[in-house]
Amino acid sequence: MKSFLKKYRILLAATLLLAIFLCIRNFPGLPHAGTSQSFDAFVDQLFEDEVTANTMNYHYTGLAGALKNPKSAGIQTSEARLGSFSYASQKDALSKIEDLQKQLSSYKTRSLDAQGKLTHALLTDSLARQQAIAQYPLYEEVLTPSSGVTSQLPVLLAEYPFYCTQDVEDYLTLLSQMEDYFADILEYEEKKEV
Repeated sequence: MKSFLKKYRILLAATLLLAIFLCIRNFPGLPHAGTSQSFDAFVDQLFEDEVTANTMNYHYTGLAGALKNPKSAGIQTSEARLGSFSYASQKDALSKIEDLQKQLSSYKTRSLDAQGKLTHALLTDSLARQQAIAQYPLYEEVLTPSSGVTSQLPVLLAEYPFYCTQDVEDYLTLLSQMEDYFADILEYEEKKEV
């Protein structure tokens, strides 16, 4: 499941998922030992997929202090990309959510420790909500004045922090992708008219 700018309609759910994951991973009251290793690997891979879905996800998670050095966390970053907001990518989100739900349901909660059970419950709820929304790929209002791309993206770009030279290069690459990104949005909006 690609989020944020690539899957803008799942932005809030994906952001919530990342926040929940980071809180659970770092909450000292819940022991990490004893959780099924395969479930841990699944959750770690889900986290990596979400963070690296696009450069904004990765960069703003790093801003939160979780990934100042992604390589030390075993996360491989790729070239800077803004993402896509096409009708096809919106339709594709449903199958990705369903695949994640199948994988998640294969883990039995009785074999998980307290942290694993909480993570499982939160992911199950989040994916169910995302699936309900994904049934309507043309429902999203991408260009609303207060919470749409046209108001959120400029703020994100204005607050984009630069920690190193690579951040500047990534930022310029993202700017170069704006025309294609908004062309996808235009195509998406035109699809609603049909």
